[in-house]
Amino acid sequence: MVSVFTPNIQLENPAFGDQVGTWDVPVDSNWTILDRVLGGINTIPLNNTNVILASSQYQCKTIIFNSTLTGSVTITFPTSFVKGYEILNQCTGSSAFTVTLTTTAAGGQVICAPVGEFHDVNNTGTNMVFKSLHPVGRYWDYAG
Repeated sequence: MVSVFTPNIQLENPAFGDQVGTWDVPVDSNWTILDRVLGGINTIPLNNTNVILASSQYQCKTIIFNSTLTGSVTITFPTSFVKGYEILNQCTGSSAFTVTLTTTAAGGQVICAPVGEFHDVNNTGTNMVFKSLHPVGRYWDYAG
């Protein structure tokens, strides 16, 4: 029998009668993925080299970019792992260079990670999009 995997975060769902005597292997793997998705933090130093995220990186809830940028970089997320992220860009040199978030999908929407504060983003499987971002040009009444 063949296991199937959940569509969003690729948890293994063994078929009935599968993994007899070794069921702990997929279950332990699933718990590791869930731990990363719900609370994992990964810090990635950047310079001027594009990054294709490894599973231990893109599975994390929070991704922090740091170090000094010496060129613009693109961070690539997989289309097979659909979830939201907390992104923090702490890179210096960011006024001259950008940190662009994209997926492996051709023609998908990309976004840039603003510097200095957390932003909620979502990997839809094709596009990287901001969550809860107020519309550009929206009036904000502030009394300070």
